[in-house]
Amino acid sequence: MLSPIIEQMHFGRATGFWAYAVGGVLFVLAAVLGVKGHLDSREGFTPNVEALNGQQLVDKGIYRSIRHPMYLAIISLAIACPTFLLAYYSFVFTLILISWLLLCIRVEEAYLAIHMPGYAEYIKRTWALLPRIYTRVS
Repeated sequence: MLSPIIEQMHFGRATGFWAYAVGGVLFVLAAVLGVKGHLDSREGFTPNVEALNGQQLVDKGIYRSIRHPMYLAIISLAIACPTFLLAYYSFVFTLILISWLLLCIRVEEAYLAIHMPGYAEYIKRTWALLPRIYTRVS
């Protein structure tokens, strides 16, 4: 997240309306997805890839359609920062982060499909990140 700021300070590109508009919309989307995902997960949230004893599959709220809204929030934020500041070189770090998150999703889903009852079926009926665009990753 610092890379776009450093790049902007170094190159001093003039940002315009469209950069602010698109970046701003992505910032808001990231905030909404992050908060909604966290609130809908309730006690099902854990920062680690694990299936706790007695933990139930969360498939209500935003999780009814998207399995990883908080990852999508991070991706939106990672795209918003360089877009808002027109930091072109920083998109390299954004692509690395997105690739890393997609790998994390793959590992998490493989684990949960084995260790959490009902998760394999949940994968079949929901979208991974983007409805109607991005579905199964495992």
